[in-house]
This record gives sequence, C-alpha cells and structure tokens, in this order.
Amino acid sequence: MPVKFSAEKYVFVFLRLLAAFGLIGLNWLLGRYWGIDYVGLVSTVLSLVLIAASLSRLGLDALAIRVVGSKMDLTYSRQARRYLPMSVAVVLTSSAIIALCFSAFSQFSGAGTWIPRELISLGWGGYFSLALPVFAFAIAPVGASVLRATKHPALTPILEVGGGAWFIGLVAFVSWAIGAALSAFDLLFYGALLFLIFSAVIVIRKIGFPSTTEIKRGSCLLVRNFSSAIRLTGVAVVQATQLWIFVPMAMFFHGSESAGELAVGSRLGMSLFVILGIYGGLRGPVYAAMFRRGEFSAIWALERQTKLALSLVTVPSVVLVFLFGDYIVRAFGMESRSAYFVLLILFSAQAINVVGGCCTHMLVGCGFERVVFLVTVVFFASSFALAAILGSIYGVEGVALGQSLGVAGPALAANFFARKFVCKG
Repeated sequence: MPVKFSAEKYVFVFLRLLAAFGLIGLNWLLGRYWGIDYVGLVSTVLSLVLIAASLSRLGLDALAIRVVGSKMDLTYSRQARRYLPMSVAVVLTSSAIIALCFSAFSQFSGAGTWIPRELISLGWGGYFSLALPVFAFAIAPVGASVLRATKHPALTPILEVGGGAWFIGLVAFVSWAIGAALSAFDLLFYGALLFLIFSAVIVIRKIGFPSTTEIKRGSCLLVRNFSSAIRLTGVAVVQATQLWIFVPMAMFFHGSESAGELAVGSRLGMSLFVILGIYGGLRGPVYAAMFRRGEFSAIWALERQTKLALSLVTVPSVVLVFLFGDYIVRAFGMESRSAYFVLLILFSAQAINVVGGCCTHMLVGCGFERVVFLVTVVFFASSFALAAILGSIYGVEGVALGQSLGVAGPALAANFFARKFVCKG
C-alpha cells in the first residue's frame, strides 16, 4: 500500500501554496515600490545564484529521496542524521568554490556581458555577497528533501526557493519602511542569511544533532552513492539552468525592464507548477517504495488519479489567466502588451507540464535518473537555442517561446519513459 503521511500534510499543502507566492510577492513588492527595472535586476542576480546553488548541492537533495526515504526498515531520523552532516560539509565547500569562480569570472569578463554591472562594480568584495546566498539556497533544499523522506513534510516548503523569497521580501519591506536604499546584492545577502538561520533551526528540531558514529557512517553513505550523486547533479544543474537562465538572457538582449517582464511571467506560471510540486514531493518516496515491491501496475493507476486531480485544477486556472491576464500584469506595475503575452505563453507551457503529472519524480525515485538527465539535456539545449534565436529577433516574447519548449517538452517525454521503464505491468 502507498505510504501515507500524517495530518501534517494539510500544513504542508498550505505552506506549499504560501511558498508558491513567495517569488510572486517579492516581484510585486519590488515592482510597485522600486519599478520593473529593479525587478529585472534582482531577478537576474537571484537567477544566477540559484543556478550556482543547483551545482553546489551536487544532487544531494534528489538523492535523499532514495537513500533516506527508501530505508523503510530503519529509523528515519537516524538515517537522516547520517546523511545530513556530510552533505552540509560538501555543499559548503562547493558553494565557496563556485562563488569564488563566479566572482573571478565577473571581474575578468568586464562590462558588456550578461553579468550585471552592479556585481562588477563590487570588485572582489562581491564574493561575500554571493557565497552566503549560494550556500543558503543550496543546502536548504537538501534539508527539505531529507525531512520529506523522513515523514516530516509539513514545514519543508518554506525551505525551498519560494520560502527564501519571503525572507528576501521581508528585508525589502523593512528597508522600504525605514527608507534605507539597499542594492540588489545586499537585499539578497540579508534575505539569504535569515533564510539559512531559519532552515537550520527547522531541520535540527526535527531530526536532532548527529553523533560521531552517525557522522562517520554518513561519509560512507555518500561514497557508496557517489555515482548517482554525479548523475543527479547533471540533472539538477540542467533543470535549474533551464528554469532560471532565461531572465539573464532577457537582461542581456533587452535590458532590465524586459528581464523584469519575463521574471513576472515566469513566476506567475510557476504558481501553477506548485500544484505539481505538492503531489511530486509526496509521490516520489511512494513511487520508490512501490517500485521496489514490484507494484508496477499500481504505480500507473496512482499516477492516473494524480493526473486527473491536477487537470481539474489546471484547466480553470488557464481560462482565468486568458481572461484576466492583462489586469494581472498591471498589478505589478507593467503596462506593456508584451508582459501579457509573456504571461500567456509561460502559463500555458506550465499547464502542459502540470497536467503531465509526476512522472519525473517517478523516474528519479525508481532509479532512472539517467533517463531524466538525457531528456532534460535535450530539451534544455533546444529551448536555449530557440530562445536565443527568437529573443534576438522578437524580443522578450521570443525568449518566452523558447523557454516554453523547455517547460512542456520534458513532461511529455517523462510520461513516455515512465510508462516504458517503470509501469511494466
């Protein structure tokens, strides 16, 4: 039988919805009181940080579903205490190295590239403005995955990107209230600091401090799963790049205003994606356990039920956006028609992604991360090339069209491969 979570799942759903509007709320606040140009700048910096964070965590968040969540015969907290300490050390080291490389590149590349001029003006001091946010946004999702795998899902949505956006928004609101002018990097730094402290408190309270023996066994645990971690790293980096690179691309081609328009459209589209995230975060460990028991037909039956539930929510949402999308973008301080078309394009692509169900989570949880990696790479390369070509010709709408291919395509391919490799019955 599928694993059932406790009544905390209702808290999980509520916080997931709240986190989904974190980036939207942040963009609304910045757009209303600082302008769409500032939205574009902050979104570009945050996008670069999130891409670096995906590389820094080395696939440890996705690996936790299988390494921790599939050990149904062990005490969950004990397995988590083995897994997390070494994960923190690995992510901390990789975050420091990646932030240093990025800072060096920004200094030697100079102006005229896709690197924001504000980062170049910081000099080598920009390293400290990047290292902490990269580490915070890299390690918090690892903690969230471990807590979900150990049957503590309630607070995990706040440990992901949407939750971090609320802390950045809190810093922005306080700076606006006291009349302080913060740069995009200062805003991100202080928000990430609060996010990191909050994440550490939540994880420690749930699983406790590890013993010396657990730390030693944790290092062996990571060594045994090193090859899987490397493959998952590739998947995570390509997925994160596919998700976040298009705002910097719009910044490069058409400036911060176009980047802000694409950021708002992307974030509003991702509010629909949160529905898939709710199901996927809960279904992943369930599919992994069912696959190991050989319940192949039952997996697909559960997935069909999931698709139906997702469709019942998605279709009305798409209709509402088509009817009232123009009013929605005006709420963010944007008057251009291009912002409305960007919203329609990206929201429709996310609708296809959501209706496609949780097949990507299924493939990863059942050990087919190589298939997910290949699918992701193919569609990312295609969408990036298409966005670069169309963006240079048609502006921000062209970038959105290219991005939509990378959003909807992998979901359709994941359905095909899940049916072929996982649901054999």
